[in-house]
Amino acid sequence: MIGLLATGQPLLMFLGFLVTMIAFITMFAVIAAYLPELYEPRVRCTGAAVGYNLGGVLGGALTPIVATAVAQGDGTPWGVAAYLSCIALLSLGCFALLPETRPVREPAPATG
Repeated sequence: MIGLLATGQPLLMFLGFLVTMIAFITMFAVIAAYLPELYEPRVRCTGAAVGYNLGGVLGGALTPIVATAVAQGDGTPWGVAAYLSCIALLSLGCFALLPETRPVREPAPATG
């Protein structure tokens, strides 16, 4: 998207923005559907809300602080890119450890 913004062409900038927004919408739709399934019905709303908002606060508050410290004001983005890549890999690992929420089918009773 940054490359498309740098072109200065409104159509290319719009296309970059559109692709980015579709990616965000897809991500948030999956989170909104999956997160409540992780909790039993009695605490589903509270669990999903606390998990989502706590993750947003920690991710939204720590990322700029760490990115500023890692960049050290020299203007090179590699430290920040490495930090964000590590966070993405950590998130992927955590996601892989989450349980399957699809209901288990009961075997059909044997007739005979």
